[in-house]
Amino acid sequence: MSDRRQLEFNGTIFENIINRELASRYSDAIVLPNVTLWSDFLEKNTQIDLLLIHPRGVFVIEAKSWRYYVTGEYGDTHWQGKSSNLKVMSTFNPVNQNMIHIRALRNAIRTKCGVEPINFVNIVCFPDGTKIKSKCSEVCNLSLLTEKIDEIILGRPIVIDTAKYLSLITSVCKVETDA
Repeated sequence: MSDRRQLEFNGTIFENIINRELASRYSDAIVLPNVTLWSDFLEKNTQIDLLLIHPRGVFVIEAKSWRYYVTGEYGDTHWQGKSSNLKVMSTFNPVNQNMIHIRALRNAIRTKCGVEPINFVNIVCFPDGTKIKSKCSEVCNLSLLTEKIDEIILGRPIVIDTAKYLSLITSVCKVETDA
């Protein structure tokens, strides 16, 4: 298997682990994997790894399966790290990548549905054991993901209609149904 295909395979496995964790922890929420939508900024389709539609908000989660370390900050265009193939790799800043996803989703809901959506939450998750060399508050390891979500949930006074947001999202996006 090529390095790229192996990384994609590892990424899919990690996304499935996160999906199961979220589904088991948040029974009052809806988890959507692999949500595809058009990005005007990118001028092409883009894919959100996972969406958690919870009564206290919508969480847009970027899963990165890098295993050894990742380093990067808000102002960095690219972040570097090392994954299972032991090569130092570079990727577009995942916090910014997820902001592009969030903007595309908000814009689609605004323009196609005529609804001003709530502010969505940006989270980038790495496997446990990955050393995160970043001060970006959106970034965490898997074991801290639900703690981060719980902290945000507790601090949010809003309550949303999850069925309404599911309907809005599925009306503007292609959602994978067999994950």
